[in-house]
Amino acid sequence: MELAALIAIAYVLTGIALVGYDHAAPPLYRKAYVVQQDIRVGVLTWFVWPYVAAFDAYQESMLGRSGTRFILGVVGLAAAMFLWVRCIFLLILYIIGWAPLGYLVALVGGAFLSPFFTAFTMPQHGGRPVDPRGQNHE
Repeated sequence: MELAALIAIAYVLTGIALVGYDHAAPPLYRKAYVVQQDIRVGVLTWFVWPYVAAFDAYQESMLGRSGTRFILGVVGLAAAMFLWVRCIFLLILYIIGWAPLGYLVALVGGAFLSPFFTAFTMPQHGGRPVDPRGQNHE
């Protein structure tokens, strides 16, 4: 039960972080739902982010950029979210001993830490194209 709840919290926080990543994009690289300020699509992305991330990686590769780097960033973000949500939960559980408060603090703490995790794990928007010969464009 405890592990499932922490996985669910980390899952939703990863979706929220990816929506924040989309909103932080420079104007040239913003997605349509960000430009149109469609909140429904943003909230839906919180829950279906694996599909959105797979499509984004596909689009990155079609644009000549590294889709693999994008997917590795998303996986790293999800792993970091789970790790820190679990650490926060266990710390609160050790200090206070009440699991519901631990879940709440883990959710809020993970939400505050998500911009940092996103900045460290996700690639820069509009990165350099990948040369098929293994050399980067200058």
